[in-house]
Amino acid sequence: MADYESSLPVETRAADHLQSNITQVGGAAIAVDNPVFAELSDGTTALTATTIGADHCLDINLAGEGGAAISATNPVFAELTDGTNAIAAGNPLDVQIGDGTTQVAVTVGLTALKVDLVGEGGAAIAVDNPVFAELSDGTTALTATTIGADHCLDVNLAGEGGAAISATNPVFVEITDGTNAIGVDAEHPIYTSPASPTNTFIEYTTGTVNTGATDGTTFIKEAASGSIYVKRIITSASGAHKAEVKYTEGGVDSTKAVGFATSAYPVCIIEFDNYEACACSQAADGIHVYITNREPANMDCYCSIIGHT
Repeated sequence: MADYESSLPVETRAADHLQSNITQVGGAAIAVDNPVFAELSDGTTALTATTIGADHCLDINLAGEGGAAISATNPVFAELTDGTNAIAAGNPLDVQIGDGTTQVAVTVGLTALKVDLVGEGGAAIAVDNPVFAELSDGTTALTATTIGADHCLDVNLAGEGGAAISATNPVFVEITDGTNAIGVDAEHPIYTSPASPTNTFIEYTTGTVNTGATDGTTFIKEAASGSIYVKRIITSASGAHKAEVKYTEGGVDSTKAVGFATSAYPVCIIEFDNYEACACSQAADGIHVYITNREPANMDCYCSIIGHT
């Protein structure tokens, strides 16, 4: 007769399950300060700092989404967050820009991320591979046609501090000779080449002047209207004499220069730095050279008035 109890069904309860507690060597419980160490190997040799190399730890092959190799056409996408929410147009990235002491908060969108620009074809930007930018007025691209043949851009220049350039806020320009700034000093003067005058003349006259006398009616250049511009007056004789240059303007005389010639050097040259104008408005107006004979005998005198009208 079979054993009755052995034919009864077996009841299994949770309390009867096997409970296995994993501990470290020595029986201490696994904890943060008592971790479990696992050994990695290539299937034959355990990996150590020596076998892996000092400059890296493991050779890991990352794959893109779906397991395909990572490449330019199959990149790895990283999500930027502020610690809670993903960075997006509605949750922009905050950037602190500063000089190391003072920072300025700038709130920008995703387009403000660091971008490496390259030239056409992907080559690095360089002197011989520049980046070309198109200028526009907001609607139409600026070209030689739209800007105009005689200028390229309409630029508003401002003076120092941003104020508009004006007669009281001019732009200062330094002129140099290629090495030194041009100034008013004797070492670096400013040289100008004035335009050659038109209607030039040399008014030559001669006459006899008695001893001790003065002749102011022979050596003249007159005009009833307009202006006479004088550059140089030359007088000469066989002896000592005095030359006085007078302008007659509107019938009124005014002395402009006086020169003396000696018996040893009987020539007198009077130069004007610029063409000196004599404004003539009536008959007998003009340049009158008064020559006085300073010799004990009569002598012939000569005069040249050089200028233009």
